[in-house]
Amino acid sequence: MQIIADRKTLANDGWDAMPITIQVLDSKGRPVPTANIPVDFEISGGGRIIGLGNGDPNSHEAEKGNRRSLFNGLAQLIVQSNEGEHAPIKLVAKSAGMKDATILIPLHAVTPRTFVQVLQSVMVLEQWRASAISKVRPDPNQKIDDNDMNSWFPVTPGQLQDMTGGRYIIYRTTFKPYDSQQKNGGRLIFQKVTGKAELWIDGKMIGARNNAVTADWTVNLPAGSRDRVISVLIEAESGSKAGLGGVVSIETDQ
Repeated sequence: MQIIADRKTLANDGWDAMPITIQVLDSKGRPVPTANIPVDFEISGGGRIIGLGNGDPNSHEAEKGNRRSLFNGLAQLIVQSNEGEHAPIKLVAKSAGMKDATILIPLHAVTPRTFVQVLQSVMVLEQWRASAISKVRPDPNQKIDDNDMNSWFPVTPGQLQDMTGGRYIIYRTTFKPYDSQQKNGGRLIFQKVTGKAELWIDGKMIGARNNAVTADWTVNLPAGSRDRVISVLIEAESGSKAGLGGVVSIETDQ
């Protein structure tokens, strides 16, 4: 067998890759276009195999791994460097009844790639519903029936509620966090909250503020992969204006 590399070296940046061709030669060193034999590959050093193929449109062999059959005497694999490695890549091709073929591919050092700074992942929570204003403290985790169009009404953060006839109101929203927020949690940021407040997430209270003066409020959001339910219980003087007076968002450092 013969191994033919597309280039002499690879950069050790973990990105550089090249195709490598495998073919069978006869005793006189001539290619054998009728060879359709399976070939196993062993790779070591500073690289890895990231794909294999042979050009056969009817082949169902895996395109990942370390084994591929020749088609009309040829097969090809893609080899990629490992970032920061210096040891040369050693590739060995083996097939029963054939002499092994080996190639060494040197790696040359390059300057690491420049990356754009990762930005914060921010989700804005805009779709909220609010309960009817109550004179007595309600259960922040009370369920909302799907067909309940009367006791709860849609609201948008940024507009305070007129607390006529009572002291309590519940804000409720359901959302699915971004992947980074599911894994790492985040910071739940309420801008311009007016009134005392309790924050409940998935039925558990995770924060409270006892000052009714308008201010921003930040609470840590625990990690979690399921849909999250947020309830904010606001308490204020009857006849005043209170509630979520600004944008509600979740920030996560990547």
